Amino acid sequence: MQESDLKRRAPWEEIFFREAFFLYEHRAAVYADRRMFFTPLPFNNNLAYSGSSGLDNATLGIYLKWWDSCERAVIREQDRVVALTYFIAGSPLSGINTCAVVDKEGNPRRHSFASPFSDIWNSFRIINTLYDAEKGKSPAFTLEETVAKLRASLTPSASLPVVSG
Repeated sequence: MQESDLKRRAPWEEIFFREAFFLYEHRAAVYADRRMFFTPLPFNNNLAYSGSSGLDNATLGIYLKWWDSCERAVIREQDRVVALTYFIAGSPLSGINTCAVVDKEGNPRRHSFASPFSDIWNSFRIINTLYDAEKGKSPAFTLEETVAKLRASLTPSASLPVVSG
């Protein structure tokens, strides 16, 4: 990943970087709604010698499941989550890698994982391929729609009566 790639972003990437931690914090709601779960996140993950096989066409729900199951994909400092891995690239043979994470402020940055790199890419591949048959067939929201629906579900309805106590 080139430094220029971190600066040139599609609109959905801007939303993802800004909202990644909000989405992570509300993952239970995403798991409960298939349209949110299958929201596409088309990062171009890539491994030397095998390309994107098993790493492509990921969805929001797949990233959330991966962050829940692969401790190394969630960067922690003093037991606090400080960054989430969103891009995987490297060599499965040598373990040399240049991945990318997004921090709580929405800033993407490069990140290299120490060995074994296979813990990172293989755990993602396993989760991602579990859903291959459903990707593209299940109805899905856009990332913008998913964020809007999650935010709306957290906003108290104006039609509910105010109870004073």
